[in-house]
Amino acid sequence: MSKQPVIGLRLEPEIAEALRKLAEDNGRDPVEQIVFLITEAVLPFLPPSRADWHRLREQVIQRFVGLAQEITRTEGWRSDIIAETGDRLAADPAWRADYEKLIGADAFAKGVKVKDSINPTMGRRTKLRLRAETGKVFAVRQPSIFTSSSHLHQPSLQNQAWQTPPEDAWVRK
Repeated sequence: MSKQPVIGLRLEPEIAEALRKLAEDNGRDPVEQIVFLITEAVLPFLPPSRADWHRLREQVIQRFVGLAQEITRTEGWRSDIIAETGDRLAADPAWRADYEKLIGADAFAKGVKVKDSINPTMGRRTKLRLRAETGKVFAVRQPSIFTSSSHLHQPSLQNQAWQTPPEDAWVRK
């Protein structure tokens, strides 16, 4: 795989703040939001298979984050929410088929390079969407789509206004 180019940006403060808010609304960090927006803009110029892969990636990740939100909303807080969500979705034939198509391998396969990008993204977006804090890393019981995960903790008491965002909060308006 070729090395990814690095592109620097200079943004006006108002644009940077708006980008930060958009990223937060979408459960992404600002850099990931920029990459997403650029990718969406250039989709018409990409081969159809690459555009389809991008769309499938977003759907797989959004369904992951959505289920994590639903589990948290209906069952309460779980520090192992990322691993639990992965287990539940790996048992869902439709999600698992999409995930396997995305990674080009069995969901439980080890050493699949693309999982090194997609799995941390699912965890990071879940953490951002739930406004959680990262705890200790733990080994996930196997078989699992993950080899390890981080415990997530509810925000500290000083952020008492925390609540799970509404289901459609990630939808770009």
